[in-house]
Amino acid sequence: KQALKNGYLLGGGKELANLSRYCKGVKDLKKALMMPMLTIAKNAGRKVPKGKIWSRKAGKQRELGLDVVNGKIGCLPEMGIIDSFDSIDASVKNAASIAASYLRAYTIIRKNYKS
Repeated sequence: KQALKNGYLLGGGKELANLSRYCKGVKDLKKALMMPMLTIAKNAGRKVPKGKIWSRKAGKQRELGLDVVNGKIGCLPEMGIIDSFDSIDASVKNAASIAASYLRAYTIIRKNYKS
């Protein structure tokens, strides 16, 4: 219902993996954006195949992904593999909040350690 109300994104971590290609020079962020797709595949006992699902081309190529249940590569929306925008939005905001808290705590500890 949420996906119908507020829109959907490619599921299975694919939309975040697509975003990772814009993280030039920020290796940790790129790795973090790739982890959901890699973790889903690993938990299903599959490996994410190299090649066409990593394509940087726009259009249908961008929507290609792995269905971990049957091991097929195909168009994620056509296979019904989608996530609601709200769930991805909340996940990214929570991850950013945790990262910011970690950085603040590390800065305080580091500052006190030098004193």
